[in-house]
Amino acid sequence: MPKDVTETVFLAYFQELSETYSPNSLWTKWSILKSMVTIHEKRDITKFNELQAFLKRKSKSYKPKKSAVLSRKDVIRFLKDAPNDIHLLHKVVLIMGYFGGCRSQELLNMKISDIEDRDSVMSLRPKGIERFF
Repeated sequence: MPKDVTETVFLAYFQELSETYSPNSLWTKWSILKSMVTIHEKRDITKFNELQAFLKRKSKSYKPKKSAVLSRKDVIRFLKDAPNDIHLLHKVVLIMGYFGGCRSQELLNMKISDIEDRDSVMSLRPKGIERFF
């Protein structure tokens, strides 16, 4: 990074980023950038007060979005009440993810060959992990 890169350049960069990123993500990017500049360029950008003030202003009125979380009752009601002809795939994914304890990446990587039918129990082996449901 050239020595003539000033706080104004950083401000312009973060103003552009602020059009697409949330304030939390901007702070994360600032932290990563701060570490990289400190390690590789031996420069301290923590003294860029205008940049920090800009990030604080962006964060001031920000309300993070809460993820919608299904309760156990919601899950069971969906499994019982939703019509199979429309929601069968969703039900299977829900059962494997919720009751089988699968992570989203495990669900994405799953193959039919990962599932073994053992009469009264189904066994799931995504990448060396075995689960029963």
